[in-house]
Amino acid sequence: MNLLTTCVTFVTLKLSSVTCQDCLLSPLYISLNDNIIANFLYCMMYHMSYVQYAITTIISINRLTILWDHLRFEPWWRNYSFLLIFVVYFSPFISTGKLFFSDCTFGNRSDGTFVLSCDLPTSILFTPLIAFQIVCTCCAFACNITSLVLLLRASKELKSKMG
Repeated sequence: MNLLTTCVTFVTLKLSSVTCQDCLLSPLYISLNDNIIANFLYCMMYHMSYVQYAITTIISINRLTILWDHLRFEPWWRNYSFLLIFVVYFSPFISTGKLFFSDCTFGNRSDGTFVLSCDLPTSILFTPLIAFQIVCTCCAFACNITSLVLLLRASKELKSKMG
């Protein structure tokens, strides 16, 4: 998934920002105007943000539960984690799916390069995304701190048993 994010970001943000209107790659961006590919690229920029934050949070929860009680939680993660990943990958379409029905185009910047833009107001996209990122960050942070505390306690107990 990180490779997809990297490729989408490279094409939509990095490469387009250095491609002038009459450069070698300009026909690529002109051909991407007003079609489903531009909508897909724009959608994936937001969609993968949801996925990456959710996956990071799931990893933190997994670490915490395995440290807490690996005998109880390890079988659960082994049997059901694929369902959780499936939900994490497809549920962001609730928020980002509206981009498929909007008008996304590669327009001109003031410096003569391309920029991908959409007719949807950014607040419709950013408000739920930022709220989701804040919740995931807080949850992952709390899980990681708790995991660290559990790990430090376990190492102290192990040292006291050995010494």
